[in-house]
Amino acid sequence: MNTLPVSVESEKAALGAVLLDPKQLATLLQFADIEDFSLSSHREILRAMVNLDRSQTPIDVVTLVTELDQAHKLESVGGSAYVGGLLDGVPDRSNPEAYAAKIHDLARARALHSAASLACISIEQGEPVDDVLGRLQQRELELIRARTRGARSIKAAALDFLNRFCAACDADGPDIKFTTSLPDLDSKTGGLRGLVIVGGRTGGGKSAFEQQMAFAQAKEGHRVYFSTLEMDEEVVLARGASMLTDIPTNSILNPRYLSKEDRRAITEAVAEIQTWPIVIDDTGGLEIHQLLANCRAQINKGAECVYIDYLQMIGCREYTKPYDKVTAISGALRDLAKTSDVPVVVACQLSRPGHENDRPTLFDCKESGAIENDASLLLAVHRPKEDGRYTGEDEILVLKQRNGTTGPVHVSFLGKRMKFEPRYTEHNRETRAVANKGFSEAEHD
Repeated sequence: MNTLPVSVESEKAALGAVLLDPKQLATLLQFADIEDFSLSSHREILRAMVNLDRSQTPIDVVTLVTELDQAHKLESVGGSAYVGGLLDGVPDRSNPEAYAAKIHDLARARALHSAASLACISIEQGEPVDDVLGRLQQRELELIRARTRGARSIKAAALDFLNRFCAACDADGPDIKFTTSLPDLDSKTGGLRGLVIVGGRTGGGKSAFEQQMAFAQAKEGHRVYFSTLEMDEEVVLARGASMLTDIPTNSILNPRYLSKEDRRAITEAVAEIQTWPIVIDDTGGLEIHQLLANCRAQINKGAECVYIDYLQMIGCREYTKPYDKVTAISGALRDLAKTSDVPVVVACQLSRPGHENDRPTLFDCKESGAIENDASLLLAVHRPKEDGRYTGEDEILVLKQRNGTTGPVHVSFLGKRMKFEPRYTEHNRETRAVANKGFSEAEHD
């Protein structure tokens, strides 16, 4: 039978390092918690060290033995001989940071083993699979969040920064790794990174813009995972073919009256799309733990960017209140982006405005302000109307950006083709005029 992962020697070395140099207690506690130690005796010894430090009593073998004796813990930890023996074998220049990091990682491994064991027991007892998976996923997220590098000297951080900076300066290929598909928006944001929220009101084009970005990246050769909880893959492909051919999406979905030339163009467009490294998943009704598992599986297979459409359709059975549910989902997606170092782009429904032409704000993310806090980049689609019809004076609003400025980017939405283009270029003027001529503005998002 396999034993749980522990390193008693690392624990003894860490405690001995503190006895050798009490200043190292702060370093030890920065990288490991008391409960990370596998032996109860070691936890009691470290707890006694913390108590001595709080009372500003010097930490040495004598004071530590006294503290343990007064707490009636001395015999249970092995007596004064065991405490004194912690110094044996500790080098003069010990490395408590390395010891603590190993102790912490092993504690996380034991916690994961325990969670998996409890899941097995729950399954054997007949609990619903989704309930068991939900608890397991929650524990997994807690363990991921517990992974920390801790503070580093500015020298080490600066060296890593310069290495990445020089590599980026000499890199081949486009300046923007993950394009938004709109040059002005790329210039403003530098492309996509972290958790990116694409907000929009019902029928405003948020899902279309999200797909436009995903397909633009796939066309450039980036491996993309596109999870849509709302549309089926036929609609996704029809929209993609429309983007390439300028043939209206509705005509592609209802092709009976298309000309031979249009049919050929669509066939060629779909043939091109099928060569792109994009995975489309139209599984609906996913719980957050199921979605995260799918995303991680695709990231492990090489996905460079993840798209999810859309946030409010993701389930989370642990919470009944919409605010709590969306907050939990938003936090989980933020952690996914941070721990995987892969951009996660998520469409989000915005609340209805007091006036239909009010610009979206940071506070319009429906049902949860946590979205605003979790996002590295928050974009919103704004499409004003006049007399019930869209004016064409559309904007992609940069509402929040951790590493840059905010403000509007002027675009036009070609409703028939479910596509945003830069506004006020000669080509765009002509294309928009043709696309919107006689077109009913009852587009769907």
